[in-house]
Amino acid sequence: MSSARWLVVPALTAALAVPASAGTAVGPRTYTRTCDSAVYGELNADWQKDAVVVGPLSLVWALQYRSAATAPRPTQGFKILAVVEPGATVTVSIPESASSVASLLYRPAKFSFTRARVRDGDTATTFVACEQPNGDQPWQRGTQFNGAFLVYGRRCVPVDIAVASQPAVQRLVSFGAGTCGGRAAA
Repeated sequence: MSSARWLVVPALTAALAVPASAGTAVGPRTYTRTCDSAVYGELNADWQKDAVVVGPLSLVWALQYRSAATAPRPTQGFKILAVVEPGATVTVSIPESASSVASLLYRPAKFSFTRARVRDGDTATTFVACEQPNGDQPWQRGTQFNGAFLVYGRRCVPVDIAVASQPAVQRLVSFGAGTCGGRAAA
């Protein structure tokens, strides 16, 4: 079964180049993205409509995947832009109970993979935003970090979000599994 857990990630391969020193590997499956690795692109006026928002973090496009099909590959990459308010530090993690079926792909060095498995992603990524906004428009306020969630099959994935030293908040994010029995993030 593990040999079938491959994913083609062409969209991430074309992502903006990021300096190799722009992040830090903290552990075998944890990573820190800093302001130096930020990317910027114009977002439409209602960019938070399909986002999971917790404090200073917006996971842009996360809600649009509720009805996404994962076929024909069992493992699917879901492009989700992390936008963090200026000066904030946020850690997004996949609990151990879900780490065999979901992971985070925000480590730029792994963007060149043409095929990635859930185990190739990280279980936690810390985002350290720039101190100042990038412009005057609402979508320019936060620091943007490109990446994706790698998910095996259609499912609801618990995602822990911790802001600085505050306790983590858990949101259930649906990847092709509808509303997760009404429990999915809205």
